[in-house]
Amino acid sequence: MEQQSTSSDQIIQAVSDSPGCLLEELVSACPDLTSNQVFFEVDRLSRVGQVQLTQAGAGKYCLRLPNDTLQQFGSASSVRQQSLGRSTRHDRRG
Repeated sequence: MEQQSTSSDQIIQAVSDSPGCLLEELVSACPDLTSNQVFFEVDRLSRVGQVQLTQAGAGKYCLRLPNDTLQQFGSASSVRQQSLGRSTRHDRRG
């Protein structure tokens, strides 16, 4: 059975696939989400530092994933888990 991705997963994956994409392009890249869902989740993700939103002109905004987010968490799915407040670190002493 295939696991259904969350709005965070879809947005982070789309921004990862197309860094610097415009917000309007992100809405198109997430056809399973309404524009309101994308805007709400981008707002939340930007407030917690999971995506960076920068103005690219009058009424235009582009998105990218912060470098430290990718280095710290390693993948989009672990970024989502961290943004949900789950601990993704395990002690692997052996």
